[in-house]
Amino acid sequence: MATFDIIGAVGNGYAATWRERQWLARLALVPVAVKIFSLEVLILLGFERNFLAQAIVLLPAFFLEGWLLVRFARLIGLGERWPEHQNAPGFRPDPRPVLAGILVYVLIQFGLRGLVAAALPGLPAQMGATPDTPPDMAAFAAAVGILLGAFWAFRCLWLYIPAGMGISIRDFLAGVRGFSVSFSMIGAWIACFAPFVLAFGVVAGLFFSPQGGETPSAAADFLVTAAQAVVDTIILLVSTAAMTYGIRQMLTPSKP
Repeated sequence: MATFDIIGAVGNGYAATWRERQWLARLALVPVAVKIFSLEVLILLGFERNFLAQAIVLLPAFFLEGWLLVRFARLIGLGERWPEHQNAPGFRPDPRPVLAGILVYVLIQFGLRGLVAAALPGLPAQMGATPDTPPDMAAFAAAVGILLGAFWAFRCLWLYIPAGMGISIRDFLAGVRGFSVSFSMIGAWIACFAPFVLAFGVVAGLFFSPQGGETPSAAADFLVTAAQAVVDTIILLVSTAAMTYGIRQMLTPSKP
């Protein structure tokens, strides 16, 4: 079984995103605009910490974001450039894989927020436990089991990529079996998002942090939200590209 090449996947992911930056900018215009609007609505309604409300308000953004990411994955994995490829002579587009990838992406986003919302009520009690509290071995064993399960399930966060490329979920999971794949995928994901998060934190701290205890203006809040949406989209694009290269290599080792 082929291995997930972290360096190759991340390098190709960054290179593909930069190479296709103009094409991606055109496709991402509406998804990013809808995401900014949705985030502003969440802030106005005070739902920043309500993860279930977030999933509902961000639903249109999830669909558009999923469409963008699936299109990018198909460009990398299948060489299908939208919309030029759709108009090629003799090409008969099959919308089912694209729709499947979008739906899987939306379900993943809903599932993540549902898991966070379900886990939050138990955190305060766990954090308030004292050192004298006798350990509950059953709870400890359950926590370890959940942690290992979540570690293995990290690969499932990228199911929209094989679904969008017309690869069955069963074939994908069979091709990426083993815990070592999770190590590689997590390493690639960190390499994709860490530089952007650090750069965004530095820039936001320099230009948007209030001075002298002043309350940040509405314009500053909007700019931070817009910049956050843009950076988040770039991270998703780079991560999707890297994972697509890695997955393609594992499932079809003969391809470069």
